[in-house]
Parts: sequence; C-alpha cells; structure tokens
Amino acid sequence: MSQRQAFIDALGKDMANLLWTANTLQVYPATLQNFSVGSLLPAVIYMFRRGFRRGQGSFSQAFSFGANVRPTIWSVSGKLSELGQFEGFDSNTSKDILGDLLLAGALENKGGAEGHTSEVQRAFPAHYYSSWLDLPQAVANLRFVPEMLVALLANQKDVENVGISDAEDFTVGRNPERNPLLRVFEKGVIYGNNAAILAGGEADKVDGLADFSLEEWLMIQLGRTCGQAPEKLRASPSISANQPIATGSAGIFRQDMEFLLRHYGLTIPRRGLSPMLECLIGIGLWQTFLSSLGAVIYWERHHKLPDLEHCHSFHMFADASSGSDPRLRDLAEASGFELIRFIHEATNALAVVRVSDAAARDNLDLVDHVPNVRGLADWLNLLGLVRSGGHSASAFFRQDVFAKCNRLRNGLIQQNEASEAAELLASPFARLNPTRALAEALTLSMGSKMLQTKYFMFLDSAGMVNEPHGLLKKRKVSRRLESGRTQRGDARSVILTNALLDTLVHTQLAKIGGSVSFEAFLHALKEDYGILVDEAPNGVAADREDLLRNRSILEKRLRDLGLLVGVNDAESMKRLRARYRTSENQPTS
Repeated sequence: MSQRQAFIDALGKDMANLLWTANTLQVYPATLQNFSVGSLLPAVIYMFRRGFRRGQGSFSQAFSFGANVRPTIWSVSGKLSELGQFEGFDSNTSKDILGDLLLAGALENKGGAEGHTSEVQRAFPAHYYSSWLDLPQAVANLRFVPEMLVALLANQKDVENVGISDAEDFTVGRNPERNPLLRVFEKGVIYGNNAAILAGGEADKVDGLADFSLEEWLMIQLGRTCGQAPEKLRASPSISANQPIATGSAGIFRQDMEFLLRHYGLTIPRRGLSPMLECLIGIGLWQTFLSSLGAVIYWERHHKLPDLEHCHSFHMFADASSGSDPRLRDLAEASGFELIRFIHEATNALAVVRVSDAAARDNLDLVDHVPNVRGLADWLNLLGLVRSGGHSASAFFRQDVFAKCNRLRNGLIQQNEASEAAELLASPFARLNPTRALAEALTLSMGSKMLQTKYFMFLDSAGMVNEPHGLLKKRKVSRRLESGRTQRGDARSVILTNALLDTLVHTQLAKIGGSVSFEAFLHALKEDYGILVDEAPNGVAADREDLLRNRSILEKRLRDLGLLVGVNDAESMKRLRARYRTSENQPTS
C-alpha cells in the first residue's frame, strides 16, 4: 500500500486510480476477475428485454423466511409448495423432492454446494422468466461481462450507450420476438407493449396452457412468485456500448451466436442447448480477450494497432484425448506455459496503454480527442503516434511523462521503497522511453497478484476450467527451473470436451451451410478460435507422430459422437454431420 501511496502523491489521486487497476477498458471492457459463465444468460436476457442494466428485484423478499436472511432451496421449495400450482407438496418429503428438482434444473447454490440449506446464488437459463430473478443479487458480481455481451451482440454503431433498438437481429427493448436469444427462451410468453412496465396487466405475461417442460414450468413459477421483473439499476443503468478492441474476433462470436440460435435454437433440447450456449460464450470470451491482448502487444511494439478485423486469437495446442494420453497432455500444458509468457508481455503492454491514456488526458493538444467510448481504436492509434514522436504534442508528452517518472522515483525513495521500480525509473531507459518505464514501474509495484493473477482468473472463468463442458483443464505440477530449483504451480491445457465439440460442429454447419469437411473444421478451429489440433504453436516442439495421433483421436471422437461421417479414408470424404435438425424458422438467405 505504501507503493500505491507513492503513486498517489507523485501523480495525483485521479491519475493513480486510472493506473492502479488490472482493467484496461480501452482494450477490453470487463472487470478482469473471476465470474461464472453459467450466470450470464439471465442477466443478458434481462438487458435485451429492458434496455438497461439489472437492478434490485424481489427474489430474496419472496423466498426468504426472515429479514436479512438469504433464500435457500429449503425456503424456496417451502414457498412454492404454498402455491396452488403445486398441490401435493405439503409434506417434508415432497418438499425435499421439489427442492431436488429445483437444484437439477432451475437454481444453484453458492459455490456449487449441495444440499438444501446453502444460499441460492444462480438461476439457470431454463426460461425467459429466469431474467425475473435477481441472481446473483448484485449484477456487478458478473464483472460487466453481460453488459459487454449485449453491446457486442447488439453492435450499435457510433453510440456511447446501448439504446432501445429495433434491429433485425439482436433487438434491444423492442420486438423481443425478433431477438434470436429471447425467442429460444420465450415459450408461452406474451410480451407487453412497453418493456418499462414490470408488473400488472400491461407487463409481460405467460400462457399457462403452453406445453412447458418441467424446468421451464419451475422457472416460470419462480418468476411469477417474485411478482415482477427487477427494476433497472438506479446508480448507473445504461449499458456501455464499448466492445473488445479485437473487432474481428468479436464479429466471429456474434455470427456464431446468431447462426447457432437461428438454426438450432428451437430444436436442440433445453438440457443440451444451455451447455452449448455456455460453451459458445466461454470460447467467445476467451478468444476476444486473447485477440485483444495480441492487438495491444502489437500496438506497444509498432505504435499502431494491427488490422483488427483479422487479429487472431493466441494459438494453443488442444489435447484431443482430454488428458488420457500423457504425451498429448504434456504438449497442451507446454502450450499453456507459453500462454503465461504471453500474458506477462500483455501485462506490460496494457500498463503502457493506461499510462499513455492517463497522461494524454491532461495534454492540451490531445484532450479534445479523448473518446467517451466509441473510437477507441483511433484514440490508441493517436497515442501510438504521439509515443513514436510523429505528433506535434510528442515532445511535451514525453517531457511530461519523464517528469512523472522522476516524481514517482523520489516518492518511492521517500516511502523507503528502494525497490526495483525505483531503480528502473532512475535508469537511462526511463529517459529513452519514459512511458514504457513508468508502465513497467507500475507493474512491478502492483505485483503479479494484482495483475496477471486477475487475468488468469478471467481466462479460467471464460474457459470454465475443470468443468464438464469447459475449454480448460488445470492441475498442480512441479517444474524444474534453469537454476535447478523446483517450482510448483498451475499447468493449464486446452481440451475439447464433448459438449464443446457438439457446439463447434453445429456452429460451423449453421454458419457455412451444406456440408463441412473435417479439414475445414480443423481450419476453423485454428482461424476462429486459435485452437490447434495437428499443428504445434510457437514455442512448443512436437513430433509429427504426436500431432497426427491427436488428429486421429479427434476424428474418432467425432465419429463416436455421431458428428462425422465418411464413406472411405479419403480426407475430402470426411464430413461433419449435425445431430439435430434445423429450426423451422431459419432464414432463407
């Protein structure tokens, strides 16, 4: 904390607050910490329907048995048993059965705990009415990821905040039946004419005679017991229109969601669709985040952004055996260690962005170019031009940042922090490249726990690490360093779970149409998601025999899942096959 105080004393509290954070909203508009992918969809559905961030609802008031007591499965099943729709659930045994049904398809306890006495924290996206439950209680606990997803899917141009829109695809606040996400979860819903009306005869209602599944019926009763949808957030209700800087990866995710929902959303059973959507969201967050980091690393090196439409995700080798083949597991984990180096480089690059942005906001020649939200790419390119010396404000900008380096160095010394950061700021490098020097001093002062650890929290959450339908597997390993010392740490590997394969195959079939070859599928894994199956990424040495075995394992798994057919061994005859028919309302074009 003394080092943070040195930043405040030297740079001022406002600038120090802009710098002393793991978040770089100019690059990726989410809070980089842990979150639950499975908790996102109800909040996303709410924001698409209402056009605002979700505020306080009445779930806790409706289902708890006392003031300041959080609802549990026991209290929820007890309240539901009092409703007329649940006759015969009066005994303790029947209430326990109802509680088990809730845990199986509607609600989840905090931390995934079992039993009926833990706090309820999550609602499954079983139906549109899941958006009527304010779970988790504070939407900020989802780290602004739902807001980013809504902004990304709605894709409204040249606006600061997502507004009410009647777009053709992901509409916001109007014509919800045209929104492909809402249409999948809206069975039996009769929408009101005004999304702002939360209760009463003009609000959204449900047709009780519709053919609901058990999970849908339970979720509808939970929502109806709440009485109304949650209010909009009072403090900051608007949904920021900011999107990841890697627009190409964002566009891939947008297309994936749209085509999968339109082509298969109404035909895949709900118990299969929800995990598939979570897979798609998880891998979308994964690749948009890594692509954005790759773009900012390029920006730091070359003082300009790359072609953002074709800025691909960081390539990682995927273990098709899911850990059963030790050699393939080792290759995937070696790729994971390369990811650690990539994140380390990105950490410094992100700090350079924050330093450049904060310093430019006080520059008389640049302050008029500071964007609110949109135009961040142009802003970063302008900052790169200033750093490279190609702008009229470059000289003063460099002098100003160098002066900040000197003040910070003196402040660290006065705080008795004769640290590596202070030494860096006193070195000749600080005179040659003061922005980079200040950024590195920042990362050294904050430490990896406040930066890289947070980034891996986000990646692990997006990859749903060690979950049945996740992208990542993590385990503790011991590594021998060059110094001879043994270090114990986390080894991450990308795996291809059955649910993920199911998701990606149907997504490619929906996007491309017709038939898709196995070779084209491998190409899409590499180009769209940065996943390598029969190639080794940079920094990883792999035998051709191992790569071909990995490819063969994946091919066999796809055949076993009924997702690949081939009349002979010719590669061109190996084609992907859908396990579900397409929706009747798919677009004709």
